[in-house]
Amino acid sequence: MSRLLTLAPVATTLILATTLILPAQAKPSPEISAAIQKNSLRSTEDIARDPHRHPDEILDFWGIQPNANVVDLGAGGGYYTKILAAYLKTGQVTAINADFFKKNPRFASTLKAMEAFAQQQQNVTHQINAFDQLVLPPQLDGALFVNFYHDTAWLGYNRQLMNESIFKALKPGGKLLIIDHEAAWGSGFEVGQSLHRVESQALLQEVLEAGFHLVKTSNILHRKDDVLSASAVDAESRRGQTSRFVYLFEKPHH
Repeated sequence: MSRLLTLAPVATTLILATTLILPAQAKPSPEISAAIQKNSLRSTEDIARDPHRHPDEILDFWGIQPNANVVDLGAGGGYYTKILAAYLKTGQVTAINADFFKKNPRFASTLKAMEAFAQQQQNVTHQINAFDQLVLPPQLDGALFVNFYHDTAWLGYNRQLMNESIFKALKPGGKLLIIDHEAAWGSGFEVGQSLHRVESQALLQEVLEAGFHLVKTSNILHRKDDVLSASAVDAESRRGQTSRFVYLFEKPHH
């Protein structure tokens, strides 16, 4: 179902001006479908987000296997952590939230719920870290960064150190999947706090500079009707309605 653009490893000066729509892929595996549709760990609120987030297509696009060890960066309330807890039958997911969450009373209940969830699930751990001081398990098969990379900019984290840590923790061939709210061309990271968006090309360039190769990108979450000058989160009507870019990176084998 994913509509994909597959790319060879590219230089940091690559500019992605358009996204090609290629023929539909095979349906996600029964294991992926079960982790989403038959998962008692998931809340009604999370399930209601599925039509806008397409988690089955995203997990299929990421390509990790049920025995993978992965990290969910900026896990929030665990939308993807709970899916991964069910899917990774013999694997492990480490959910990480930023130390900013601990400093803000608004997120106290979210962190408490994530801690309780991790204690109940043998294949889940939860951490609270500064994102430029990440403590990651070694030899990871994958890393997931959903709608939070833009926040690392305005929160003042050193993203070079952050990306170096992720790169080091992944095994050769490990996959980094990044999804974020698209910002207008040329806006870079400047609207991270005001609009909770980031320019896709700016993010792409700095991840490539960390040593990753871009494997493929997808327009699964692209929306032509999104207003890129509007906040991605302030209006309830826009939650889940934004245009989001989807990048799959790989740590090279050599």
